[in-house]
Amino acid sequence: MPLDLIMGADLVAPLRAWAEERLGLAPGRLPPDAVPMGVVDDDGQIVAVITASCFMNGACTLDTASNGSRRWADRGILKLVGAYVFLHRGCRRMTTLTAVSNHPAQIAALRAGFQFEARLRGGYFTGEDAILFGMRREECTWLEGGH
Repeated sequence: MPLDLIMGADLVAPLRAWAEERLGLAPGRLPPDAVPMGVVDDDGQIVAVITASCFMNGACTLDTASNGSRRWADRGILKLVGAYVFLHRGCRRMTTLTAVSNHPAQIAALRAGFQFEARLRGGYFTGEDAILFGMRREECTWLEGGH
């Protein structure tokens, strides 16, 4: 299944809405600066949306929503996301949170190269504990030479 990453001003609203629905967020609850990147299959159907937000002090936060499939996180998509965050936006690190109960998301984060950093008591938007993962630019194996 060939995948493509889509983004652009005309796609912000529909991609944000798709992600918020799957994340269980009320409309408009993603951070205002969230940049949605849609992953589409060869039929043009959205299979995942990755949002990069909270750009500050050389860092950003990633949130990911998917249709339940794990195939969206292929090397090409991860390379494009890494290039956007680290090369285009100039970030030194990116962070992602998962619910402590979401084991598949934790495994996906580790497989993508994120490192476990902390458990945040009550830190997930649902009120449950969160697992904090981080990746620094030099750790991003998806980019040529890791940086």
